[in-house]
Amino acid sequence: MTLKIILIGICVCILNIVLKQTQSVFTLIINIAYAVLVCFVLADRIISYVENLRGLFEVSATVSNTLACLFKGALICILTKLSSDICKENNSLLVSDIIDLSGRIMLLIIAYPFIESIIKVATTFAL
Repeated sequence: MTLKIILIGICVCILNIVLKQTQSVFTLIINIAYAVLVCFVLADRIISYVENLRGLFEVSATVSNTLACLFKGALICILTKLSSDICKENNSLLVSDIIDLSGRIMLLIIAYPFIESIIKVATTFAL
């Protein structure tokens, strides 16, 4: 599967090089279509692993919440990086920076319960 994704990615890069010389409008569409294709290809594998992990972590609600936050954070990182790179490639640096900043803020929001519990534990040991 990885080899297929790499080979299709190389074909997309070659197609982008050819199209940038003639019609650069289509390069963005091709890049987004490739990203969606890769997401669909990987989704099946990811879903099976998530189901296996869910079965392992159903023992505790705390572990389940932690796992959910971990997956949300990973998804935010992936989507932020992908969107930011697409914007950078199309010379929209300000939009790319805003997307990066919003992704970091969302990660801090997701991590807030963990930061709060760490501070509570630290203060109980200090007293």
